[in-house]
Amino acid sequence: MVSPIDNPAKQLRLVTLDYESYYDDTYSLSVRRNKAKGIEPYTYAEYVNSPKFELQMLTLRDSQRETTEYALGAKQAKELLLDYRVGEENTLVVAHNGRFDHYVTEQYLKVRQWMNGCTILMGREVGLTRVCDESLDAVSKFLQEQGYNIKSKGTAVADAKGFHLHEMSQPFIERYVQYGKDDTEIAHDVAKILIPLCTWDALRSISMSLEMYSRPVFKLDAPLLRNYLNKMLDDREEALGRLGQRMGFADTEEFHKSLRSAPKFAGLLEQLGVEPPRKESVKKTETARKKNPDAPPVMDYAFAKDDLAFKALADHYRPEVAELVKARMEHNSSQAQSRTEAFIRIAERGGGWFPVPLEYCRAHPGRYGGADGLNVQNLPKRKGDKTLRESILPPDDDHEVGGADSSQVEARLLAYAAQEHMLLSVFSTGGDPYVYMAEKIYGIPADKIRAGAKMDEEYLKTLPKDHPDAIWHFECYTMRNVGKQTILGSGYGMSGATFADRLKMDDTTLRPSHEQVKEFLLNLKKITDFDIARGIKPAVNFYNAEQRDDYFYKWYHDFHLNEAKRINRIYRNEHTKTTAFWRTCEWVLSQMVAGESGYFGGPDGKLFFYDGSRMVLGKKIPGIMLPNGYWLNYPGLKCKQEADERTGRMRLAYSYTVRKERRWVTEYIYGGKLTENLIQGLAFALLKWQAVRIHDYVPVKLNVHDEWMSAYPKKHRAVSYTHLRAHE
Repeated sequence: MVSPIDNPAKQLRLVTLDYESYYDDTYSLSVRRNKAKGIEPYTYAEYVNSPKFELQMLTLRDSQRETTEYALGAKQAKELLLDYRVGEENTLVVAHNGRFDHYVTEQYLKVRQWMNGCTILMGREVGLTRVCDESLDAVSKFLQEQGYNIKSKGTAVADAKGFHLHEMSQPFIERYVQYGKDDTEIAHDVAKILIPLCTWDALRSISMSLEMYSRPVFKLDAPLLRNYLNKMLDDREEALGRLGQRMGFADTEEFHKSLRSAPKFAGLLEQLGVEPPRKESVKKTETARKKNPDAPPVMDYAFAKDDLAFKALADHYRPEVAELVKARMEHNSSQAQSRTEAFIRIAERGGGWFPVPLEYCRAHPGRYGGADGLNVQNLPKRKGDKTLRESILPPDDDHEVGGADSSQVEARLLAYAAQEHMLLSVFSTGGDPYVYMAEKIYGIPADKIRAGAKMDEEYLKTLPKDHPDAIWHFECYTMRNVGKQTILGSGYGMSGATFADRLKMDDTTLRPSHEQVKEFLLNLKKITDFDIARGIKPAVNFYNAEQRDDYFYKWYHDFHLNEAKRINRIYRNEHTKTTAFWRTCEWVLSQMVAGESGYFGGPDGKLFFYDGSRMVLGKKIPGIMLPNGYWLNYPGLKCKQEADERTGRMRLAYSYTVRKERRWVTEYIYGGKLTENLIQGLAFALLKWQAVRIHDYVPVKLNVHDEWMSAYPKKHRAVSYTHLRAHE
């Protein structure tokens, strides 16, 4: 296990800083305030690069000098930074919202810092902001409650709205300066508390992540993006026009209005004989129950893209229903369109540069989250439309964009943690676990599936869609993809029904083959003939077209769920060590509830360390430590008996509290879910270990799930970095 004690961070000089800048009603970084007024929120880069940007004040504190200084205006701010030598070796510069402050320092003031830090990100790393809000005010109040001598945050910044520096009176400036100094001293004290709790690699990862934004190296191809967006919109408009005509709309705009309006769209579904899916509106129910505690749940239309009942309609056996639902999904929320628009906005408002907006440790297992209204975590790499990836360019002709991907990292680590020897042998011999799983599911030799799935793309481009090789490639690719989803999905304890939902969410629908359809119809014919021969009226008459078609469509519709259940059973029968690991994780939850501690997982049984009585800054937070020192936190972990929703049987249910959208919510956890947390956390721990070492030689500038990307000199393409530190 990695200990945060005795790491190089103890030798760092800590400099904490905070910037204040001009803002008004229409120009600010407040996402909530802007959206409430119908204003598109500014990204940090847009805000700083705006003609309205005015740096009003910098406050700064040095751990060696133990004084807090200030500077008014950009010129004095730059002089103060240079005076405090923020670029000097072993200097860690920390801000409470580091992505903004470091961007100002390095892009606006053009001052390079040696190492960047952020108290919000450190708080995520050690678990602090898993139990309180991330604002400086909330953090200071929490630490005060735990007995730390921390100042309270002031409010003078609210009075600065709409005032330029030259318009401020001297008494207000004095109050403004004191506000800035207090903020900086609070952040400085928080940093001094958090830094010793972080491992050296964690601090390096935080700095690397912040530099993706503050030191951009990628450029974006704005013309390519603009042409791509225009074509996307034209194609969609044409498709919507055709569908609107089929639905009886003479005016395309009226059809658009019906797609946008939930009640009108529900009416269109009802016209097609489909009951609109509904779900409880938590907020509306809460509001209703404030007036009447016994008020029933308020139901709303479930028309969001991630509503499974609605998503299922997009795959309805009646084409007109499926087309209508897909039209609503695309019209209201096209991920490709919104992401392309975000790319264009960044390209056109930032001089073409691409400051990569990733939020370090945003997800519970430690993975990145999106920021600036953009999530770059799942840009298509091998399949699908790769235009957005291709729009990311190197800074000049002497560089090129490249990436390094950790292949099948979660599948490998789950096999290692659970000691699934059969799967480990597949990896050790260079096999493909997804193809191995597909072989078990479909009974086709793995080498045949792999060869078909990996067929040469250039050759395939020359073939018509109905060519036998093109058809075989599609079938093999689909089989391998189902094998992949099975390994990644069923490995975390999902039921067959939940696995079916996961496949749907991944836009994967299990369909019967031509042979299966033929077999189904032949069996129906045999049953019908047998009943007629005995003088019995068939329950479903093959020769009655209406009965036959209704029966077939029901079987066809239910095929996905039944096939998912069959695949799920196959996985569990083949991976008994994994299912045993789920039970171990369930036992670990019971131990943590009891306040116990110990080790589990891996070949020696000591891969993970759990502690049900762990204290974080005076607060009890049960958790599990990964080998890199990062803790998965489960604040408020408890257990109670409740009825299973599916079976009605009583079972032990574990839950903990998490902070979502500034409110506490209950999250349920069980053995399979804990397994998923552990493996995702372990995977990203490994990825971070790789990244900070790569970063010493080639600055890492983007993460796309399991891939690290950068722009490097073309002349280094074939260089072998065998001189990397061998002891690491």
